[in-house]
Amino acid sequence: MFYLLLLFSVSNIIYSQKNSSFKSGIRMNRFDFFQENSYILNQEKVNHEFGLGFGINKSIFQKRINPELFYCLQSKFQFKSRFQFQLHSSYHINFYNVNRQNTEIHYFNEILFGFVVTYGETNKVGFSPQIGLISENFKSDYLDKQVIHINYSYSAKLFFSHAF
Repeated sequence: MFYLLLLFSVSNIIYSQKNSSFKSGIRMNRFDFFQENSYILNQEKVNHEFGLGFGINKSIFQKRINPELFYCLQSKFQFKSRFQFQLHSSYHINFYNVNRQNTEIHYFNEILFGFVVTYGETNKVGFSPQIGLISENFKSDYLDKQVIHINYSYSAKLFFSHAF
């Protein structure tokens, strides 16, 4: 029920907004390359980005599904009509099964901060480097309990977006 309500509210936001855009890009982090697609709700001072992606290396080459969900919040500073600089914070969650004989799933949570530089008006290209923290959650076979590792993280993203 919760997911239907969420889907309904997000679809109402998408279809009611005229100032929105779609973005597609490639993001690299410490563990994989992700192909990401997202919807951006452009407001006067901030942008809200909701997206889905999948890990290219793990999903295609290692034959393990590695989906990703993410949310980004961006503040806008416009230098000229075509250049934009945005401060950027994002939260990413992805998960995959490490071992095919085991049913345990590894969860990765990333909190990243950085900036975004874009060029263009309706069609934009951009680059976004980010740093932050990542937590890896899994069940340890050795300890037989849930384990959480926290470490630093970095990310870089190249993307293309189209505004409506």
